[in-house]
Amino acid sequence: MLKLNVSEKAIKSFDIALDWCFFQNGKRSADNFVVKYSEYVELLRSNPYLGIEEGLLKKRKYQYRSIRFDEYHRIIYYVADDVLNIADIWDMRMKTTQLKKRL
Repeated sequence: MLKLNVSEKAIKSFDIALDWCFFQNGKRSADNFVVKYSEYVELLRSNPYLGIEEGLLKKRKYQYRSIRFDEYHRIIYYVADDVLNIADIWDMRMKTTQLKKRL
C-alpha cells in the first residue's frame, strides 16, 4: 500500500466542499461525504492507477489522474516514489479553465 501525502490545496478544497455539503444538506450528508472520500483514498492507495489520466493536466511534470468520489467532486492525484499525492479536490461544477489553473 502506498504512503499518502495530501497537499494544502487539497485540504482547503476538501474543507470548502465539506462546509458546503453540511450547510446545504445537513450533518448526515456531510458525514457521507467524508466516508466516501476516505473510502476512495484507501482504494487509490492500494490501486493507484484506478483513476483516469486527467486530460486537462497533460504535459505536466507528473501524470495527474482523477477519480470521481461523489456526484460533483473528483480527487486529483499523482503517484511518485511509492507515494499517493493528492493534489486537489475539484468541484466539477466549476469551469474547466478555472480548474486547470489551480495546479
